[in-house]
Amino acid sequence: MESVNIRDYSRLLAFFTLYAYDIDAAALSSLQSFDWYEEASLFEKGDILPVIPDSIKHEVFHFAWEMISGTLSNLPRIDRQIDEFLVNWKFERLLPVDKAILRIGVYSLMYRFDIPCEVTIYECNELANDFSDENTYKYINGILHNVKLRFRRNFLMDKIHPAEAPKKKFKIKRTGSA
Repeated sequence: MESVNIRDYSRLLAFFTLYAYDIDAAALSSLQSFDWYEEASLFEKGDILPVIPDSIKHEVFHFAWEMISGTLSNLPRIDRQIDEFLVNWKFERLLPVDKAILRIGVYSLMYRFDIPCEVTIYECNELANDFSDENTYKYINGILHNVKLRFRRNFLMDKIHPAEAPKKKFKIKRTGSA
């Protein structure tokens, strides 16, 4: 894996943790220590699980845990958004890999305004390309784009052009004689 920054490591770590959580929710307490990642990364030789440099481990684990705990604490709402934008498919039929990618993406779009929408969508598409079926990125991209339009459109427009927001004009209709 090429050079990766703190958020890239964290996103990957959050993805693997949410994937494991979806398979065995009871394992969350053991997953949050990230000991499993340390052990697994030694066997993967940096191909899938890069070895996180010691100098940034604390920051990586902290940001990953923010993503994981934020996603899990808002899981019912996040899953409803995903389900709403699925076309001709049931939420229950999604692969655990795809659920993990979508959950991270939807959480980021709905709650992490410090992460640009385009970055979130791009990174989730990359996760889909790396870990899911060949064309999965297409529907992941579509769902995340719809969530972006629902939750970020007004936020971004207000930030970009606050003075140009349309002003409401009210007409007062007078009735009767004066």
